[in-house]
Amino acid sequence: MLIGVGCGLIGGGLLVRAHRHGMVQGIYAQLATLSVAILAFAGADVAGANGFIAAFTAGIAFGAATGSELAERFDEYTEDTGRLLAIGALRVRQPVRRRSRQEHDRRRRRQRVPRA
Repeated sequence: MLIGVGCGLIGGGLLVRAHRHGMVQGIYAQLATLSVAILAFAGADVAGANGFIAAFTAGIAFGAATGSELAERFDEYTEDTGRLLAIGALRVRQPVRRRSRQEHDRRRRRQRVPRA
């Protein structure tokens, strides 16, 4: 959790500072939002912590660090990225479910076969 908070606060602070000085614009600022979450996830994974919790807390800390100053600029990209990742997660999960159902059905059929 501390890794996520640290990544979010540092990343958000750096992005606000870079934006104020005109060093980052457009899609690059939006990509920085995603990179903070990825960095938090990877850092937590290396440390042996929960990557999801780290990425989640990084997002909360990033929002607190950037405030409403940059929020409107990141909304559209962040929402689109979230939708894309959600669709991807569902697509990965569906074949796994089908395989487990098929395996379950095979096992049930094997148990019903009478042995002579």
